[in-house]
Amino acid sequence: MEPFLKALASRLGLNDRVVFKGVVPDEVKAKLYREAWVVAVPTLYAEGFGIVAAEAMASGVPVVATRVGGLKEVVEDGCTGLLVKPYSARELAEALIALLQDSSLRGRLSRNARLRAVERYSWSRVADRVLKTYEALSRQ
Repeated sequence: MEPFLKALASRLGLNDRVVFKGVVPDEVKAKLYREAWVVAVPTLYAEGFGIVAAEAMASGVPVVATRVGGLKEVVEDGCTGLLVKPYSARELAEALIALLQDSSLRGRLSRNARLRAVERYSWSRVADRVLKTYEALSRQ
């Protein structure tokens, strides 16, 4: 898929705007998230959780994602990001353009994304939920 996307970017004259990083170490990933204005997660299959969306949100970056699987639970449409129909290139493009052009919307979604990530997905929150689940199971 990557060779196809690189060729497409080149054909469309986007080589100066699109960078393919491949697999990157966590510290590099964190830096990339901090530099991003928006993160797109246009997956076409039902992801169980949506870790990329959660990581972006934890970095205070709004997410544009397809309305599939766990992404519907992680990204709150209009609050922490924007959800679009799978296979709808038009909706995806419109959502990305809206966030890139509207700094007020981008700022609001960024703040909400960070708050939601901290409230739901911080290590302490996740550990607390796991502990409560184990305690409930041990009482059964």
